[in-house]
Amino acid sequence: MGDRGEPGLHGRAAAQQGPAQIFRIGLVSARFLLAVGDLLIGWLPLRHADVALAAIDAGGGTHFYETDIAAV
Repeated sequence: MGDRGEPGLHGRAAAQQGPAQIFRIGLVSARFLLAVGDLLIGWLPLRHADVALAAIDAGGGTHFYETDIAAV
């Protein structure tokens, strides 16, 4: 793989280029972490609803679990 220029530098290679490149790594990682957070925020209510459906099928505290399902 050839030299792709400064915008394509990652990790240690970017760190050796100076503070400006380290700042760019921080920008990219921040976007990644925000995307992971959005994914988790979408996944957790679905997981709670799945647990609630299983509990309702088992015959436990239906009103409490129905509110979990309604929230999704």
